[in-house]
Amino acid sequence: MPVELPVAFKLALELAFSMLSFVLRNPMRKATHFSRSTLNPYLTVLLTFLATITKHAETLSIMERSIPWHDLARFFATIPHDIFAAQGLDIPATGSEWWAMLTSGYAPPLSEDWCLRGMEWISCKVFECGYWKSGEERRVEVEILDMEEGSQLTDGIIEDEDNEEDGYSHRESLCGETSKRWSRLVRCAVSLSTVVDGLTWLEGTCEWRVEGVLEAKVMHWLEEDCHERKEEEWR
Repeated sequence: MPVELPVAFKLALELAFSMLSFVLRNPMRKATHFSRSTLNPYLTVLLTFLATITKHAETLSIMERSIPWHDLARFFATIPHDIFAAQGLDIPATGSEWWAMLTSGYAPPLSEDWCLRGMEWISCKVFECGYWKSGEERRVEVEILDMEEGSQLTDGIIEDEDNEEDGYSHRESLCGETSKRWSRLVRCAVSLSTVVDGLTWLEGTCEWRVEGVLEAKVMHWLEEDCHERKEEEWR
């Protein structure tokens, strides 16, 4: 039986996932014409959160209607192939897990991870023990607030954007923090595909689909939303 959500909570969910849908369609940020593109950190925060809470079936059932599944699948399909290869995802799995936790081998933390500090989630396989140690001597939260967008300039170098594959250049995908963000996102994507029936990843490829049970649900929800809009217009 579907859980009846409080109106305020339902509106908050719709707003959060509406923002996620927009960012999935516009994932790269460029503060100025002379700065390099960066991957929006909102993606890593939200998808780290989603990859964790959706492991709980009851929580997934409450939130699944609000999650933009098709936008997720389209975005996951644009993750650079070299990121898949670096994570060992360019070949089918042999039955063992690819990584112990979402953050295994990727200390120090991403800048936006400090927004999630306090949520150790060790039992949920997110932040490995000692993950925060490498940044404890710094006031990282303050550094992030003081950071100036557009400070990473191209030094007058004009990069050829015509050779980008799926909208992201090879150089961007391998660039420091951007590379670590892509790596987190691909891990989140694979994690979601293992717990959400119908969000399908074709192992060893960069192909993602929404199908089966999930596709049927999404189509049903779209029809309900359309019917509700028509009723509202009639009223």
